[in-house]
Amino acid sequence: MDVSIIVPAYNESRHIASCLTALLEFSPSGLSSEIIVIDNASEDNTSLIVHKFPVSLFRLEERVTVSEARNVGKERSKGKILVFVDADVIVTPKWSTALSSNFEELLSSNCISGTEYDLSTTPSWVERYWLTGNKTKKSYINGGNLIISRKAFLRLNGFDRNKVTGEDVDLCYRMEKLGGKIIDNPNFFVHHEGNPHDLLGFWRREVWHGIGDTYTLNTMLASKVFLASTLNALFLVFLICLFATDKTSGFFITFSAYFLFLSISVVSKYQVMGFVDYVGKLLLFFIYYSARFFSLFVKKGFVRRK
Repeated sequence: MDVSIIVPAYNESRHIASCLTALLEFSPSGLSSEIIVIDNASEDNTSLIVHKFPVSLFRLEERVTVSEARNVGKERSKGKILVFVDADVIVTPKWSTALSSNFEELLSSNCISGTEYDLSTTPSWVERYWLTGNKTKKSYINGGNLIISRKAFLRLNGFDRNKVTGEDVDLCYRMEKLGGKIIDNPNFFVHHEGNPHDLLGFWRREVWHGIGDTYTLNTMLASKVFLASTLNALFLVFLICLFATDKTSGFFITFSAYFLFLSISVVSKYQVMGFVDYVGKLLLFFIYYSARFFSLFVKKGFVRRK
């Protein structure tokens, strides 16, 4: 078997059919492949939908981290190349071509490849403002569009099963630490249907993503995002106190400093395309920092991100 495509799924009845349809339609040309779905103890009809497709399904009786679900998929697989695709991701013909043309390199290299998710097929205003115009590239490959040889994956001992989130960052960090490469190949183009479509969804996703930064004091201090979100929280506390005590001049000075802080965050990350784009990104950064700080108070267990 050349390629094993592993799809972890928890309560993904909304997206799993589209995901599997695309994977079957755009299977890598010239390569033998299998699709393995790991139903992570879903409470909806995910498994019933998967049964309609010619793929392998393994249902877990108890929910585990997505890291462990992916590792279970590896244990059930036979492929020389492991392809991890999330259940809310839709692959494209470009992705399939890239997998076929890069197969030998992926097989022989000590590397992790893939690329960032693109917008969903019907992007919302939240996606367009938050995910477009980014000036910086991630230093890791998203776990839902990640490709690695079985040999390299075994050398890394797989994903860290204890990580609720940030498992992809950790895997890429360990790959580089062992002398391997992270290859961002934009030809592995996919759509991410799980992107938030409104402000509440955006808040929930960022709270979930922030959990990995708040496990210990060391992870907090090592995270630039958490430190910035803490500064954001301090600004808000000061503003509320100044407003409540009728300190007008202090309030406006602090508000100006806070506005500058958010503006610097926006222009540091994005190539801003006009005033409306700037305002939209400013609003989302306010929610982003607030949600990431709120992660500190969330129970460190399984938190639904959608």
